[in-house]
Amino acid sequence: MITTYCTDNYYRWAELFLNSWKATNDPSEKICINTLNFTENRIKRLKEIYENLIIVNENMDFKKIYTKLGMTSVQFEQSRHGVKEGIRNVGKNRLVINFFAVDKRVSSIAKTVNEYKNEKYFIQCDIDILFRKPIEVLKMNYDAGLRFRPDREHECRKINIGFMFLKNNKKTVKLVNDWIDVVNSVPLENRETEDLNKKLWGQYTFYQAYKMNKLKTFVISDSYFDNQFNDLSVVWSANKRLGGNKSNTHKFLKDEYENNIRNRR
Repeated sequence: MITTYCTDNYYRWAELFLNSWKATNDPSEKICINTLNFTENRIKRLKEIYENLIIVNENMDFKKIYTKLGMTSVQFEQSRHGVKEGIRNVGKNRLVINFFAVDKRVSSIAKTVNEYKNEKYFIQCDIDILFRKPIEVLKMNYDAGLRFRPDREHECRKINIGFMFLKNNKKTVKLVNDWIDVVNSVPLENRETEDLNKKLWGQYTFYQAYKMNKLKTFVISDSYFDNQFNDLSVVWSANKRLGGNKSNTHKFLKDEYENNIRNRR
């Protein structure tokens, strides 16, 4: 099973995600997208694109969140727009990212791995990626496949969480449950956004959970999360702003899909 998370702000990426997987990998693979504030029309559209799709949608009023962060609704929506375009370090954008890309996403991952007990594995990944080639590195004799960066100085950069393999067993379920516990150990409004060691809160907390568990792991290559767009890479990541915003990045990846991937099947 593939598991990912998508807010209403990132809907355009969900279509590209599903279309590119369908064109390059097994179209019968089960995909679970935990969504936030999707309309019925959008849910219907995604299910038309991909047959074996599970969508778990949550409708949420953001007032409690922006009040907690000391923001007005206008300021919150401005930050949401900034996040949509990849602008991270302006005002309280980093805390807004924390809420959507960490709290909501990690809780959705935990919910999925705890609910789908019969799945053999979970491929957990960002929604804003483009599948370009078949996924081939799942090794079932390991507990997990992770993108390690042991040479990085800061703990929040030692493991990238944008793409990972998790064998469905007691160890990995505990890993994910420990992860959400560490995420929740510091209230959203009190999190450090300047400390370079903790700035990427999702990756920092995952690294803490990883250290709490003894896992047999293998290393995933950069080919599975490439934001330099090398032709031989399996997955291209939109974790990069082309021309200053992610709308340009989306257009670039969508053009790649339309011109070079779409008709492979």
